[in-house]
Amino acid sequence: LGPDWPALNLPLLSRKTTLDPRWAWAVERVLAEEQLEQSRLTIPGLHRPYFGEAPRPLLVLAAGFAMSGAEPDDVRPGRWVRRVSFRLPRGAYATVVLRALGQ
Repeated sequence: LGPDWPALNLPLLSRKTTLDPRWAWAVERVLAEEQLEQSRLTIPGLHRPYFGEAPRPLLVLAAGFAMSGAEPDDVRPGRWVRRVSFRLPRGAYATVVLRALGQ
């Protein structure tokens, strides 16, 4: 990807996306692993709205990140819970941050 990869913007993938050679290999690998083809990235029967290629940054920083200590879970006795808070730029997905925390 080159030294400027942290500033790279990638489109949300659609069947019409033209793959940039810098990252086409990664898209093709993930699609193959998921047994998908780019040409089939459609929702059958749905013609509108069209979900286009809204560019998203490859890397975003979670601002104001905080995590509590482990506490007993009030909802599930015998289990523990931690609370996290952070801010992301518009268009970023909190689920990606939470998934990374769980790994």
